[in-house]
Amino acid sequence: MSLDLSTLFVLGSTYLLLLFGVAYITDRGWIPASIVKSPVVYVLALGVFASVWAYYTSIGNALETGYGFLANSIGVSLAFLFSPLLLKPLLELSRTYQLSSLADLMAFRYQSPWAGTMTTIVILVGVTPLLALQIRAVADTANLLTAKPSEALVAAGFCVLITLFAILFGTSRRAGRTRHDGLVMAIAFESLAKLVAYLAVGTFAVYGAFGGFEGMEQWLQSRPDLISGLKETRYFSSFHVSALLFFTAAVAMPHMFYMTFNENNGQASLAFASWALPLYFLMISLPVLPILWAGLQSGSDVQVEYFPVMIGVAYNYPMLTLVGYLGGLSAASGLIIVITLALSNMCLNHLILPVTQPSAKQDIYRWLAWHRRVLTTALIWAGFLVHYLSENTTSVQAIGIVAFSAGLQFLPGLVAILYWPQGNKKGFMTGLLSGVAIWLGFLLIPLFGNDPEVTLTTINWSGIAALSLMVNAALFIGISLSSTTTDKERNSADICALDTIRRRIRSGLVAKSPEEFVRSLSKPLGEEAASREVNQALKDLKIRHDDNRPSSLRLLRGRLEANLSGLLGPSIA
Repeated sequence: MSLDLSTLFVLGSTYLLLLFGVAYITDRGWIPASIVKSPVVYVLALGVFASVWAYYTSIGNALETGYGFLANSIGVSLAFLFSPLLLKPLLELSRTYQLSSLADLMAFRYQSPWAGTMTTIVILVGVTPLLALQIRAVADTANLLTAKPSEALVAAGFCVLITLFAILFGTSRRAGRTRHDGLVMAIAFESLAKLVAYLAVGTFAVYGAFGGFEGMEQWLQSRPDLISGLKETRYFSSFHVSALLFFTAAVAMPHMFYMTFNENNGQASLAFASWALPLYFLMISLPVLPILWAGLQSGSDVQVEYFPVMIGVAYNYPMLTLVGYLGGLSAASGLIIVITLALSNMCLNHLILPVTQPSAKQDIYRWLAWHRRVLTTALIWAGFLVHYLSENTTSVQAIGIVAFSAGLQFLPGLVAILYWPQGNKKGFMTGLLSGVAIWLGFLLIPLFGNDPEVTLTTINWSGIAALSLMVNAALFIGISLSSTTTDKERNSADICALDTIRRRIRSGLVAKSPEEFVRSLSKPLGEEAASREVNQALKDLKIRHDDNRPSSLRLLRGRLEANLSGLLGPSIA
């Protein structure tokens, strides 16, 4: 089967326009609020984590590591199953103090803007290869389906479309004011679409390729190597490290932090997700082995990761090929959109604003919106550049593992937020720098070097990842215990401690009227800008200027914190 490049372009454009339409009608209020705010939609939006890694790379992992391919699903599922110990207190903390990213959380806990800046830079370096992986998968599958190879053109066209979508629905002038309901619905639709596509391909693999489970079992009896490969999984090495990688990624990766905490409807939604998201990952894992076996039976010589698309070609079912391709496109586009939205805000707050800020005469929201658009565009095209420069010398499995290994460096700092108040900024930053140095020197640089013989197997990624984590944790603990902790850090540690979160009562108001909020904001913003921001917040909340009730003032404070947290930090009057 061979398709014209124009056919794939129209197909991909139509699908992305469909996502655009879902977001548009949601923002217009045409979908009932009961659906938009539903826990089911929230769980499906969290399904953005099941990106190209789950859709394509799991197939290759299943061939190489047997049941080890389940490590990613198990890792993220454990994070949600144990949400009362990790996610729930972090949600309470992030909502109370308007912490919109992992960088905000680290800067708040360790009372250092440098902690936020370092976190942003490490995540930026770590997830750029992950963006490249999504672009690579879309380009590779299109290249396999077209008669004339045009990988670079497909990758560039895909990046153009994704950039437009991300700018339209992720970086509007009101992006900092409200939840992105339209975006959440679009991502939920994307998660549902790729799940349905994957299950459809898996169903065909069982009944179309083998004629049912009995036929599949008979074929497996002729391939004892596949059965023994499943049983000989090296659980103690790569499996456990992979599970720990994805457990940490449930918080450390910017798209997961954003969807889990920023777009959360409340504790009830998180409680629902604690069992429903693992169910989602179970469902998307079910077709992996049948797809692998059907692809192997067909004798296809394409890369095993792309069997979800190519078994339709191998068994002469063109419609199945298109379904598989759209599922992969959906998985890639959803992750890129959410990562760039979340990461552009992190870069703005922790890299741009510390250096330059809008003047008092400028429209703050216009200034912020344009900077988000530039950052979003730069991030997507940075991913394209990494994809273009790496060409096909690096496997998709290797790119994903290296990207997720960067997030593992935040595990000691995350655990200390809730469970180890003795940790301080010196220990956190020293441990983080040491772990990242090992990751850079022994994983990222060798993998993207010029030596084609370097693979995940030759560099022993699991051992290096474990070593980097141990060095990170040891230095974090040692330096925290041997160095002085400031009073500000102690206070922040007490606030973040799990026992404190459980009994926290929201602090009292300092400002007693909207006019006092204006005076409080005049110093950092100027009187004119402060008055404009307070008046806009009052208008958004439909609160009168003479309304001095504590409940109204708390709403006003919360709205101002949400609107201006990037400029003023997490707390206002």
